[in-house]
Amino acid sequence: MHIQRTSKRVRNFFLTFAFVGLAATTAAVPDISTRSYVSTPRESRIAVLEYCRINFERNEAKSRHAYRATFEKALAGDFRALDALFTDERYHTNDIEWDLIPWHILHVIGDRKYSAFVLSHPPPERAGFLALQYPFVVGAKEHAAFERYFRQKSPRTYSLWAH
Repeated sequence: MHIQRTSKRVRNFFLTFAFVGLAATTAAVPDISTRSYVSTPRESRIAVLEYCRINFERNEAKSRHAYRATFEKALAGDFRALDALFTDERYHTNDIEWDLIPWHILHVIGDRKYSAFVLSHPPPERAGFLALQYPFVVGAKEHAAFERYFRQKSPRTYSLWAH
């Protein structure tokens, strides 16, 4: 009888310990909905250059162009290179992969430089530069979290995008 009570206490102790541990671990894990659009400038730079490498440098169907050099200049904030990426069809694929690139460029060159680039164009031309809706954000809750992150991280570009 005594062994059964002790066994029950030990089992309850371990169940409680496991539950508390699981709860603490779950609370420490960041919200998965934000993982898709949150990246460091370094991570975004890697993503953009990988896009360049796969879709242009290794694509036999593409004409030989200075793709890498143009992407590098754009990631350094060069407005002419940014114009080429956004307006010259040779530099983008117009698919979901491309949809991620403007967002990553914003992360690399920063809010001040990106918003200055957008403002260097007349209002009718700005829409393509402000196509910054991250495509993997679904649902009202995730969209609200995305907008909150965008507004906090890049307030100048966000204000242009929101209008």
